[in-house]
Amino acid sequence: ADENPATVETVVIPPQIRCHQPLAHDVHPNSEMIQSAPELSAWLMKAVEDDELDTVISRLRSSSAPGLSGWTPKLWKVLLQNPEWRTTWKTKVNAILVSGNPPEEWRKVSLVAIPKTNPPSSSPGDYRGIALLEVGYKLVASLIERRLAGGLFAEGRVRPNQYGFLAGRSTAAAVGYLLE
Repeated sequence: ADENPATVETVVIPPQIRCHQPLAHDVHPNSEMIQSAPELSAWLMKAVEDDELDTVISRLRSSSAPGLSGWTPKLWKVLLQNPEWRTTWKTKVNAILVSGNPPEEWRKVSLVAIPKTNPPSSSPGDYRGIALLEVGYKLVASLIERRLAGGLFAEGRVRPNQYGFLAGRSTAAAVGYLLE
């Protein structure tokens, strides 16, 4: 049996869904707090530094699948060791951070069906879908996530009872706190 996943289709994310423009009905509770902090916004948009880039590259799993371009994480790691390529990439990322407009290619994903059973069955319910994102997108998203988390902590804007999605603060710890 073939163990390679089959690509189902390419999906284009609608233009009205942008990471820098939340939909009116889907505004995160902390978005007003972030918008009201000009120093945090400036920190999020500052120029990319080499140590930041090194950190997000080191966190990139080499075994991660590439997006539609076929550029693998391993290739990205090699390319970003080249000083010229690295400078060009940082310039592109800086423009994305300031404008909030990522490349159109990053709005396309490859949907892949992964069989839950071996051998694969013909039932659609026996498959789970994954979306393969461009590695460049993953790098920029990781950079923004690190800056956002670091900035919120530095500004003292993380609530003491915030447990989910934070390193060292699991929801299990929150449950333990409730049971005390």
